[in-house]
Amino acid sequence: MLPGLLHCYIFESHFFLFFFRPFSGNFCVFPGTHRYLLPLVKQQVMCGSELFSQETTPNATQPGIPPKPPLTNGVQVLAAPGDVVFAHQKLAHRGGPNYSSNIRYQVYFRLSVTNHEALVSKGAVLEDLWVEYPDEIKQMENFVAKS
Repeated sequence: MLPGLLHCYIFESHFFLFFFRPFSGNFCVFPGTHRYLLPLVKQQVMCGSELFSQETTPNATQPGIPPKPPLTNGVQVLAAPGDVVFAHQKLAHRGGPNYSSNIRYQVYFRLSVTNHEALVSKGAVLEDLWVEYPDEIKQMENFVAKS
C-alpha cells in the first residue's frame, strides 16, 4: 500500500435542485486541472502527506509537502433543476460565493469501482487518470485533450 491517502471514489455527480445563476453558490470547476494535479497528488501520496482536499497548510514541520496550487480561471456552473454534472475527482472544484437570497440546493454522489483498492495498492491510480474508467470515457478525454 502507498504511504499517503487517496480518495476512495473516481468521480462525483452533482444533481442541481434549483436554478444556479451567477454567484448563487454555484459549483465552480477549474477546467484541465485534473491533468495538472495528478503529479502533485502523486508527490504528496509518495511522501505520506495529507492530500490537498484535507485543507492542510504546509509549514516548517511538514517539509516536502507542497502548498495547494494557485487556481485561476474558475468557471461557475450555471444549471437548472434536474441538470447533472459528472466531474473527475481530480478536477479542482469548490462551491462558489452565494450573494443571492437563496440557499444552495444540490445533491452529489461520489462513485467508485469495485477494484479500486487493488488499483490503489498497485499505484495505478497515480500513473493514469483514467485507469478506472471505461474505454469510451478514455477516448472522449483523448479527444478533448487534443482539441
